[in-house]
Amino acid sequence: MMVHNSSHSHPLCCSTPYMRSPRYTYVDRDYAYSEAERREIQWHRDHYLHYLRHSQALRLWNRRERAL
Repeated sequence: MMVHNSSHSHPLCCSTPYMRSPRYTYVDRDYAYSEAERREIQWHRDHYLHYLRHSQALRLWNRRERAL
């Protein structure tokens, strides 16, 4: 849910469910992912998603072939 806080010019990413006040979202830079690590994580996600879609398409193709 996007909430616009009038005291700031940018929308906040999250708010609490009951009070609708902005959440505290501090990220400690010592423990945050580096840009290279984020790219690697995204590559793995994309690769796995491609694998799942390919596997599903192959299963559907095999199922259609058996039905004929």
